Amino acid sequence: MIASPFPPSDPAPDPAPPPSLYTVKSVAQALGIHPKRVWFYYRAGLVSHVRTTETGEPLFDDEALYWLSQIHSLQKSYRVKREVLQLILHLLHEIERLKRLLNHRPIE
Repeated sequence: MIASPFPPSDPAPDPAPPPSLYTVKSVAQALGIHPKRVWFYYRAGLVSHVRTTETGEPLFDDEALYWLSQIHSLQKSYRVKREVLQLILHLLHEIERLKRLLNHRPIE
Protein backbone atom coordinates (compact mmCIF):
# COMPACT_ATOMS: atom_id res chain seq x y z
CA MET A 1 0.00 0.00 0.00
CA ILE A 2 1.25 3.49 -0.87
CA ALA A 3 1.46 5.90 2.03
CA SER A 4 -0.45 9.15 1.72
CA PRO A 5 1.77 12.22 1.17
CA PHE A 6 -0.46 14.18 3.56
CA PRO A 7 -0.06 13.98 7.32
CA PRO A 8 -3.15 12.53 9.01
CA SER A 9 -4.18 15.92 10.44
CA ASP A 10 -4.07 17.70 7.05
CA PRO A 11 -7.08 17.34 4.79
CA ALA A 12 -6.47 16.24 1.22
CA PRO A 13 -6.37 19.08 -1.29
CA ASP A 14 -9.70 20.14 -2.72
CA PRO A 15 -10.58 18.67 -6.11
CA ALA A 16 -11.06 21.01 -9.05
CA PRO A 17 -13.67 23.65 -8.25
CA PRO A 18 -17.14 22.91 -9.52
CA PRO A 19 -18.11 24.71 -12.70
CA SER A 20 -19.91 28.01 -12.37
CA LEU A 21 -23.63 27.60 -12.85
CA TYR A 22 -25.99 30.37 -13.88
CA THR A 23 -29.74 30.79 -13.55
CA VAL A 24 -31.92 32.04 -16.37
CA LYS A 25 -32.03 35.45 -14.69
CA SER A 26 -28.24 35.71 -14.33
CA VAL A 27 -27.70 34.57 -17.93
CA ALA A 28 -30.19 37.17 -19.14
CA GLN A 29 -28.43 39.89 -17.14
CA ALA A 30 -24.99 38.83 -18.40
CA LEU A 31 -26.15 38.90 -22.03
CA GLY A 32 -28.35 41.98 -21.68
CA ILE A 33 -31.49 40.18 -22.83
CA HIS A 34 -34.89 39.42 -21.33
CA PRO A 35 -35.17 36.15 -19.37
CA LYS A 36 -38.04 35.12 -21.68
CA ARG A 37 -35.54 35.10 -24.56
CA VAL A 38 -33.26 32.70 -22.61
CA TRP A 39 -36.25 30.47 -21.93
CA PHE A 40 -37.16 30.58 -25.63
CA TYR A 41 -33.67 29.48 -26.72
CA TYR A 42 -33.67 26.76 -24.08
CA ARG A 43 -37.15 25.42 -24.88
CA ALA A 44 -36.38 25.53 -28.61
CA GLY A 45 -33.53 23.11 -27.93
CA LEU A 46 -30.85 25.55 -29.06
CA VAL A 47 -28.88 25.20 -25.83
CA SER A 48 -28.83 22.58 -23.11
CA HIS A 49 -28.58 23.03 -19.39
CA VAL A 50 -26.18 21.42 -16.95
CA ARG A 51 -28.43 20.91 -13.95
CA THR A 52 -31.89 21.74 -12.77
CA THR A 53 -32.85 23.48 -9.53
CA GLU A 54 -35.33 21.95 -7.10
CA THR A 55 -38.01 24.07 -8.76
CA GLY A 56 -37.13 22.79 -12.24
CA GLU A 57 -35.28 25.88 -13.47
CA PRO A 58 -32.33 25.07 -15.75
CA LEU A 59 -28.82 26.03 -14.69
CA PHE A 60 -26.24 26.81 -17.36
CA ASP A 61 -22.45 26.56 -17.32
CA ASP A 62 -19.85 28.76 -19.04
CA GLU A 63 -20.05 26.79 -22.28
CA ALA A 64 -23.84 27.19 -22.41
CA LEU A 65 -23.42 30.89 -21.68
CA TYR A 66 -21.02 31.14 -24.64
CA TRP A 67 -23.47 29.36 -26.96
CA LEU A 68 -26.38 31.47 -25.74
CA SER A 69 -24.40 34.61 -26.59
CA GLN A 70 -23.66 33.21 -30.07
CA ILE A 71 -27.32 32.31 -30.59
CA HIS A 72 -28.51 35.72 -29.48
CA SER A 73 -25.96 37.46 -31.67
CA LEU A 74 -27.08 35.51 -34.75
CA GLN A 75 -30.73 36.12 -33.93
CA LYS A 76 -30.24 39.83 -33.31
CA SER A 77 -27.88 40.55 -36.22
CA TYR A 78 -29.47 38.42 -38.92
CA ARG A 79 -33.00 37.63 -37.71
CA VAL A 80 -32.24 33.96 -38.26
CA LYS A 81 -35.18 31.55 -37.87
CA ARG A 82 -35.00 28.77 -35.29
CA GLU A 83 -34.52 26.00 -37.85
CA VAL A 84 -31.61 27.85 -39.45
CA LEU A 85 -30.15 28.58 -36.01
CA GLN A 86 -30.24 24.86 -35.23
CA LEU A 87 -28.35 24.10 -38.43
CA ILE A 88 -25.78 26.84 -37.81
CA LEU A 89 -25.25 25.64 -34.23
CA HIS A 90 -24.83 22.07 -35.41
CA LEU A 91 -22.16 23.23 -37.87
CA LEU A 92 -20.40 25.36 -35.24
CA HIS A 93 -20.33 22.43 -32.80
CA GLU A 94 -18.91 20.23 -35.55
CA ILE A 95 -16.19 22.80 -36.28
CA GLU A 96 -15.28 22.90 -32.57
CA ARG A 97 -15.13 19.09 -32.47
CA LEU A 98 -12.86 18.99 -35.52
CA LYS A 99 -10.58 21.65 -34.04
CA ARG A 100 -10.17 19.56 -30.89
CA LEU A 101 -9.37 16.51 -33.02
CA LEU A 102 -6.74 18.43 -34.98
CA ASN A 103 -5.16 19.82 -31.81
CA HIS A 104 -4.75 16.31 -30.37
CA ARG A 105 -3.45 14.76 -33.59
CA PRO A 106 0.15 13.50 -33.40
CA ILE A 107 2.68 15.52 -35.38
CA GLU A 108 4.12 13.58 -38.30
